[in-house]
Amino acid sequence: MTESIFHKVVSQENSFTQLLCNLMKRDPDFLGRFLDLLDERLKRFVKPLQIQPQVRLDKCGKPDILLQTREFSMIIEIKTESHRDLENSQRLLDKSVGYQSWLDAQRSDVREAWLVYLVPANWRYRHSNEQEIKNYKQRAGEKGIRVEQIYWDDVLVLLSRENAVTMSPFAEEFRLLLTERFGPVTFETKEIKQMFTPDFPMRTVLKLNMVLNGIKEKALGRKAELSCEKYEFGFYLTSGERKMFVGYSLDLWDKNHHYPICFGIPRSTSETEEAFSQAFEEVYGKGKSPILDVDDWVMGWVPQEEFDRFDAHDAIGEIWPKLSLIWDRVKASVGRQP
Repeated sequence: MTESIFHKVVSQENSFTQLLCNLMKRDPDFLGRFLDLLDERLKRFVKPLQIQPQVRLDKCGKPDILLQTREFSMIIEIKTESHRDLENSQRLLDKSVGYQSWLDAQRSDVREAWLVYLVPANWRYRHSNEQEIKNYKQRAGEKGIRVEQIYWDDVLVLLSRENAVTMSPFAEEFRLLLTERFGPVTFETKEIKQMFTPDFPMRTVLKLNMVLNGIKEKALGRKAELSCEKYEFGFYLTSGERKMFVGYSLDLWDKNHHYPICFGIPRSTSETEEAFSQAFEEVYGKGKSPILDVDDWVMGWVPQEEFDRFDAHDAIGEIWPKLSLIWDRVKASVGRQP
């Protein structure tokens, strides 16, 4: 598959948000078709200067994209990771602060207010948020905020060559980027040939999946789900604003760090990164330092010599206590925040 010029450059939610906002401003055709997903009337009212990213609302949060015209105000809240939930200020909870209260203040007899969620089709909270939207619409009736949930798949359809009236180079590159992240799973010819040979490591793949699932159950219990993306497969440990990923990372692998099971935390304060690094060295030995340049993540891994020991020991029982110690140190670093 042809890679986008943004390949390995854009991976975080804020970057996707900025690209989407830029495309809305620069491509009137795309903006019109995007708004048609919601209501065909809206595209008549919007000018590029009325589209803003990351605008902080007074005590009500910071929407990813804000559209404000005389006819309507619209907040677009964006999620790009399947495991990332909404914050309370972004939900329809009838709170005194948050998107809902701000939009209620914007709405009038001559001005509509819109709240739009743009999320992955495999978003873990897709159905619960759909139910929350349904419940809100039943409570508020015709006088409420207009609320819709749409998907990155919908944006991909808008950008397809079949649907685009004009296809600027920028729009095409954005389409390629979204295809990499949210498009259907396809296999290249070389991959297909490899899968249908006796050399394909099917037994190893199954063992790794069993180990990862076993670690997940040790950490989170049987009901917790694995997170499955095109670029990673695993699960997240969370505590407040702290999180640690455990699983397989294509981003790490593509940077020539060939580690089948890895783990890591987002770049944050020096105290938290130091706690992670010290715990990693303590668990796996001096001389092993985490990798700091993987798309703003600090990444560690289960070393090869650990796997050599698993012939005589249970892999799950050996890996999890060490990861648990590292995670405990990361959580404890919260007390040392500035």
